[in-house]
Amino acid sequence: MTRPNGNGQTAANNLPAKRLTKHAADSIASPSLSKEVEAEIVALALARHVVHKDADGGFIVCKYGLSKYCSDFAELQAFALKLGVHHE
Repeated sequence: MTRPNGNGQTAANNLPAKRLTKHAADSIASPSLSKEVEAEIVALALARHVVHKDADGGFIVCKYGLSKYCSDFAELQAFALKLGVHHE
């Protein structure tokens, strides 16, 4: 294990950790999601919920070790409204 050298770097090669730029973060996002879906996911994320996109088009919303499956975007919106974090 390497010790920090005073500037917060702990890697053996003393290179800073890679950070995602806005462009890199955009390229990671799924291009198949509409802006409306992304806005709803962001609203849930700001309320500290994690949303996973399912391969079948559904969503899994997680927080505090609990999860809720929403089969489509309409159900995700209804659940967000129930939580009080619905994005208008």
